[in-house]
Amino acid sequence: MSHAPATVHGPHTALLLVGPTSSGKTPLGDHLARHGWCGARCVHFDFGTRLRAFAGSSDLPVGLQASDRDHVRELLATGGLLEADRFPIARALLDAFCVEQALQPADWLVLNGLPRHPGQAVALEPVVDVRLVVELTGSPDVLLRRIALDSGGDRAGRTDDAQDLVRHKLAVYRERTLPLLDHYRCRHARMHAIHVGVRMSAADAAAMMPPPL
Repeated sequence: MSHAPATVHGPHTALLLVGPTSSGKTPLGDHLARHGWCGARCVHFDFGTRLRAFAGSSDLPVGLQASDRDHVRELLATGGLLEADRFPIARALLDAFCVEQALQPADWLVLNGLPRHPGQAVALEPVVDVRLVVELTGSPDVLLRRIALDSGGDRAGRTDDAQDLVRHKLAVYRERTLPLLDHYRCRHARMHAIHVGVRMSAADAAAMMPPPL
């Protein structure tokens, strides 16, 4: 079982990228981290990338144990989500990232892959203040073609792009993650949808971002 994560200052001002696998969240988050958002510095917390790095590393972040790494490896193999009893794994990885990036009050924390369901969103409220939710949407056929073409340039080395696993992740997304939209609407976060095409680039998606209020 995970230990409690180290305390970090918060809550951090955040925008959340929501979308199914291969919708372009990681390329968009990376683009915002490189170029900022309307003059503001952005730091991109790509939860999937962090989980994969944790699963493949022999090093253990502060507060995490070998059993946590084994659990993450199982989730990555099955397309599952972190549930409440294992959520300290997510907190530990996020806290370490915020310290590593020296996150400042004027910065935007770009969340990608966390939270993945309303229970995680509630658990994150002490450390993140989600002001904007950007939903990247696309049909299953479009998403599968984006994977085949590597439209976002982020699929190299992925071991979770087999069609059966992708379709499972799409089903989990519809059932568990889409309710996040209603969750944040009820909390008066700003909502913005971007419809993803087969060859849409991160720069294309960034051009469709709304300006900060």
